[in-house]
Amino acid sequence: MYRIASAAAHGEGVLPKQLTQATNDDVEQVLREAAAFLRHELVDVEHVSSVVSGAGVPCTDVVAYSDGIPVLVASPALYAD
Repeated sequence: MYRIASAAAHGEGVLPKQLTQATNDDVEQVLREAAAFLRHELVDVEHVSSVVSGAGVPCTDVVAYSDGIPVLVASPALYAD
């Protein structure tokens, strides 16, 4: 399970609830739909290795880029709500 959020520090808009979570199988499609909702029609999606801040746990984020600028990031949901 992934949680999706704006990659911009100030946020770019509020996403509908159905566009804030994704499974491993649909994360790229949900990122594209979320980007379209925020009016970013052409996006590239990449899997990026990272480390969970404060925990040192390696993970893979999925990032949507528009014109080379990250606009959304899907991070693994490491803990259940």
